[in-house]
Amino acid sequence: MQQVHQAYDKLSLLLRTAISNEMKEQVYRDEKEKLEEMLRKLDERYAVFEEERALLPGRKQELARQLILSKQMIKALRKGAELLEAVEEHYFSSPGADKWAAPFDRQIEELSKYHEYILLNAEGKMKSGAHIEPEEERESRLAEQLTDYFKQERDEGRRLVFVAAALFEYAWHLRRLDRIIDHIKQREGSRGNRSELA
Repeated sequence: MQQVHQAYDKLSLLLRTAISNEMKEQVYRDEKEKLEEMLRKLDERYAVFEEERALLPGRKQELARQLILSKQMIKALRKGAELLEAVEEHYFSSPGADKWAAPFDRQIEELSKYHEYILLNAEGKMKSGAHIEPEEERESRLAEQLTDYFKQERDEGRRLVFVAAALFEYAWHLRRLDRIIDHIKQREGSRGNRSELA
């Protein structure tokens, strides 16, 4: 969990400054390289964890849930890194990028906050009623606006399609991670209630 948080912190910094392009180029490259190294280490730890699961058959269900959760946490981080790649490769090369700076920036900021909320929730640090999922209406509006723009400006908007796709995929994987955590918490809660009754 600590490594996931460290990777998220790095990812969040890079995502929040990606569109605005405020970070010095060399600093951005160094930070991105550190993020990639962290993700590689997380992949390695996941592989070890997966192997250990086979050696500990007594706690099969608990370990299976932990494995699914870990895999999705890493996947969400990877999708955030892919969004960074899409911004770097396609956003600044798109002639219509300036028109979309504020909406993309706002959406990325929202997703970054949502990612942080999910990680805090996984650690049990959030109140039970708290929830910060990004507005799906705003996301849908952005998708509609982009679709209209792509229809009108086929050549100009072509490269922004990659950025939009990466943005929406990151959002989808965050929501999936949120659902997995809720499911695990419900399972643990019902198991806790059964043991209290016994």
